[in-house]
Amino acid sequence: MPLTAYITDNMGVLPKKAMRKMHFGALGIVLVSVLLWFLPSGGFDRFLPDLLKHIAVKLICFVATTYLSLYLLKFFGKKYGKFKPFLIFYGPLLLATTTAMVYIPYQSMNYGALLLLVHTITNFINAIASPYSTGVDSLQGRMSSNQQERARLMSIPPIFNGMLREVFGMLFPLFADQFGGQLNIRAYKWIVPLYGLFCMAEGLFVVRAKERVIQAENHVAKVSLRKAVKQIFSNKYLWITNIGGCLNLIGDVQTLVLTWLLLYGTRMQWMTGFAISAFKIFTSPTGNFFAPVVTKRFSKRQSIIGLRVVMGIMTAGLFSAFLTRSASTSEIVPVVLVMVFSGLQTFFSCANDVIHRTITPDIWDYQQWKSGERLEASANLFGYVTAPILLAVGYIMPYLSKQAGLVGDYQILYDEAIRNRVFLLYIIIGVVSNVLPALPFLFYDLTPQKHERIIRDLEERAKAEASAEVSVEGVGAV
Repeated sequence: MPLTAYITDNMGVLPKKAMRKMHFGALGIVLVSVLLWFLPSGGFDRFLPDLLKHIAVKLICFVATTYLSLYLLKFFGKKYGKFKPFLIFYGPLLLATTTAMVYIPYQSMNYGALLLLVHTITNFINAIASPYSTGVDSLQGRMSSNQQERARLMSIPPIFNGMLREVFGMLFPLFADQFGGQLNIRAYKWIVPLYGLFCMAEGLFVVRAKERVIQAENHVAKVSLRKAVKQIFSNKYLWITNIGGCLNLIGDVQTLVLTWLLLYGTRMQWMTGFAISAFKIFTSPTGNFFAPVVTKRFSKRQSIIGLRVVMGIMTAGLFSAFLTRSASTSEIVPVVLVMVFSGLQTFFSCANDVIHRTITPDIWDYQQWKSGERLEASANLFGYVTAPILLAVGYIMPYLSKQAGLVGDYQILYDEAIRNRVFLLYIIIGVVSNVLPALPFLFYDLTPQKHERIIRDLEERAKAEASAEVSVEGVGAV
């Protein structure tokens, strides 16, 4: 992670000394990997078949994808910018590798060989998916330094992404039925490449996008890894956003409750795709467009805290489904109520997500003002802090679910008493998960006025740097 961040923030152009170290280090890792591949696993097989080969796969994949990122930025970074090369070139690779996953002959392969093959492909997918998936937001953050323009830019792409996902969610159960249902891999041999092709085509729209970072035109990034680490971990705004992310105990509780209600409560499995997607198709776009309206009227700090509280209220509204279910014989009333509150929660959640994404480039402007360089990739180093916390948080829901009666066999949710107890737990945790991440933002003080002062200062610095370059060129010509 530090090496990848170092390469990205330096645009793939490393000092000769650093390149020599990298080449020697890579050669050493490759030699170790070859040795591990041919060493007998011995007693490790009881833990995992071919454990040493799996470690070798991990190491080789790391070396390969590191060099891929390095030369991609080195040869195309100057023309396309810091993030666009990943979006253009990694899309076809992701399409090919994810498609390969569903065409593996799972039933006919030896378990050990199958595990190695799947591990190799998923390692490669994970390595290139991260810069691809984060590249869109990062690119948008570099397209404008104006807060309102950023909000508008970042509110539009999620609409297309969301529409594609929700339409796919509605059609997927119907499409899968033509190939034996959702548990038949034949369905995925058509669905994965088709959906992936749409996603890759959508990603290519970034080709004409332009980065407008406030730097001198010929600015050469010179990021020291040690200084980058120091700068990143002294940035209070990164602490605020990362702590907020760790406080989200559960994901989309609305979709989970609605799915379980249809599968185990009303037994209307055929309706799952429509029920989950119907309201989101309309509420997601309007929620995205709502974000710039909110940030124009309120500060981002006020917007996030207010939206988080409203999201908690919408999640609490799911209780009404159980009240009506116990008081009415109608099966459809609780489903409609859950759909309504899910749709409203999605509306406010989408607005909140857009505002969160606009906060990140504001923080990079602050970071550039503070350190002289933009350190977008180095922010991933926070994973060393957040990963252990998220791992610990990940045990909370399984433990609480077990206490509520959901041990592992989901068929037990057909029992209404247990199902209601589990639903009650998930709704309460959902309310808490919506409100808790707002608490760190009580300390967020990067106001629009403060951001404007930072931008003006950066513009003056860029002009001074450009003037200095012209002066040096003039002296050289003389």
